[in-house]
Amino acid sequence: LAADGTRSISVGGETINGSADAPGYARVYNNPTDRVEAWTNPNFDPNRDPWHIKWDGSTLTLKEVSFDANKSNAASGIVYNYGSLTIELIDDNTIIGYAGQYGGASPAIAVNHGGLTINGEGSLAVTGGGIKGQHDVNRSFGIYANGDVTVNGGTITATGGYVQDDVSHPISYGIFAEGGVNVTAGDVTATGGESEGVSYGILTENSVSVSGGKLTATGGKSAGESFGILADSVNVTGGAVYVNGGETASASYGIRANSVE
Repeated sequence: LAADGTRSISVGGETINGSADAPGYARVYNNPTDRVEAWTNPNFDPNRDPWHIKWDGSTLTLKEVSFDANKSNAASGIVYNYGSLTIELIDDNTIIGYAGQYGGASPAIAVNHGGLTINGEGSLAVTGGGIKGQHDVNRSFGIYANGDVTVNGGTITATGGYVQDDVSHPISYGIFAEGGVNVTAGDVTATGGESEGVSYGILTENSVSVSGGKLTATGGKSAGESFGILADSVNVTGGAVYVNGGETASASYGIRANSVE
């Protein structure tokens, strides 16, 4: 964090710097490879010049972003390391994480030191990259947050990628939140990917709370357990919730929790 409030975020391997007074903007190019390029021209005018990404130091606005990190030389999805992140959605957006990034963890979106809040009326489809190599740990996330994941609107589809067996415990998650998962509005679909270990639509050690909108959580095909939701508690006070376990020779549950209300 700079003295003027400027923060940096990585999108598709490109570092974008921005603050409330001086937002950063970037474009996404899909030919011949997928790449993100920050605007550096001092004469850039967001009302005149094309942009797909805006970053003001706390909110990342995505507008018609389509990006597959596996088609980029700078392979990365969205990575933020400086606290909590808000994403604002405009129109339809798609991001696919890179296979095997971080030596065995492959998120499409990773907020490593805070929570993630998603707002807006657009859509966001994210898929964790598949991992087929031998690593100490294999994890594929559609969305990972060190805090809460909160959805206040939009159509969100988060899918884990395929994970091969490793020397520990391979897991594919649609959403993994070390805080809780909160849905107040919108349409959220979280699906675990195929896994030679276990697969979860949503995993949190805390609560999944739904007060509005719709949440659909499904475990993927797996060698081990497959749960739509694995959480300490599930609380539904509004909206709708649909859950399914995936195909497995082991345990398959729509919800595995200590309490459901």
